[in-house]
Amino acid sequence: MSLVRCRSWPPKCLPKRFFVLLVVAFLDARRERLAVSTVNVRAVTETDNRQVMKTPDDVAEMSRLRACGHVRFARIADVRLFAILVGAWSTGLRSKRPQSSSETTGLSGSSRILRMAQIVAGFGVPHTPVFPFFVKRDGPDCEIAKLFAAQAAELAATRPDVIVMFDTDHLNTFFLDNLPIFAIGVDETFTGPNDEPREVPIYTIPSAPDLAGHIRQTVIAAGFDIALTQQFSVDHSIAVPLHFLTPRMHIPVIPVFISGHVAPLPSAQRCHALGQAVGGAIVSWPSALRVAIMGSGSFSLEVGGPRMAPGRSDGVPDPDWVTRVIAYLEQRQVDRLIAQATEQQLFKAGNVGGELLNWIAMLGAIGDRKPNYVAPQMQNGHAYGVWRW
Repeated sequence: MSLVRCRSWPPKCLPKRFFVLLVVAFLDARRERLAVSTVNVRAVTETDNRQVMKTPDDVAEMSRLRACGHVRFARIADVRLFAILVGAWSTGLRSKRPQSSSETTGLSGSSRILRMAQIVAGFGVPHTPVFPFFVKRDGPDCEIAKLFAAQAAELAATRPDVIVMFDTDHLNTFFLDNLPIFAIGVDETFTGPNDEPREVPIYTIPSAPDLAGHIRQTVIAAGFDIALTQQFSVDHSIAVPLHFLTPRMHIPVIPVFISGHVAPLPSAQRCHALGQAVGGAIVSWPSALRVAIMGSGSFSLEVGGPRMAPGRSDGVPDPDWVTRVIAYLEQRQVDRLIAQATEQQLFKAGNVGGELLNWIAMLGAIGDRKPNYVAPQMQNGHAYGVWRW
């Protein structure tokens, strides 16, 4: 540590807190000296009252005691003052020294340094409700199992403390009489799935209500009128991905709902901005949490509608759109993806094509990064994506 020579008064090389501490310490020491001296005089005076001292020797002895008391307690107060000033000086030097990266991100020695939450990864996941049944029927070597297993390994490697998942409810958590454009679940736990997909048990999923409440408050301040839901359950769109990625349900999950099925849909730009606001809220949370962001859904899919594939209950009406979406993701062309993901295009891609908005919100939260990979399943109109850094 190098010393800085100050050539002005008051020295500009020291922070204002040093001089504040100096004045406070001086006044505190003076107050202590005065109080202690008063106590000493009172003690001698009480001695005068108890013993009649009329001789010159008695008077001289009393004066000597007063003087010794003043000197003794003055020394004690001065030592205390010196100690406070040394502490103030060291505090001033520390405040002038730039902080190292270790001090801003963790504990250094015995110093307590504030750490903030950080976003460590992004995932794009499908949520086809029949997939758990297919994996149980076809075994761990089938394509679905391998693709989810690869994502599960990536998720485990990121060691997340919390997952924030952007999702579109299929009118199971909400319904037409209460259908918010944006909503967030804030509770200790929630359950799911509530729509009984095959081979998926009903889980109790932990959440993080303090962080969820902070996210809600922050995004409202940013201009998003996000609704609140509590004591809620979720459907396959959250439960199925978690069934494959975190089957022990040991990682708290915060669901953020985006209305992507029923017109009018929020714009892609608005969903991207929501993701940015959520990401900003996360990194402003004063706790050393590692947070993974997920977007759940398909790019092109028609379920139970007139554009189903022959002999199936679903279909992929716009495979060209799926190809373009994957190319935009791989090439980090998020602006082009947002510009082309109009409501007209999303409905052209199928009656659940608006689920792409969840991926777009995820991209906003993680910062529009280039993915590690995007693995398509064209026959289902969706993909598996991983963003790690």
